[in-house]
Amino acid sequence: MLIYENPLYVPPNLKRHLAKAEASQKYKQRIYQKLSYEQKKPKESFPYDKTDEIFQTPAPPSDDDDDDDDDDSE
Repeated sequence: MLIYENPLYVPPNLKRHLAKAEASQKYKQRIYQKLSYEQKKPKESFPYDKTDEIFQTPAPPSDDDDDDDDDDSE
């Protein structure tokens, strides 16, 4: 015989269980996002072209560097 019945009562163990389950969902979601990113990530960032090394030319001297900082004569 029950003296008092509360249909809205939630036992503390169930509350703890639900809180742990919710926390684990955040972790699982983070892992799934990381796996998804790893699958979408390209194998190499930019294609390597061997001819880039052959045809490199030095930059032309700029005209703005006319200031002589080494000039000690006053």
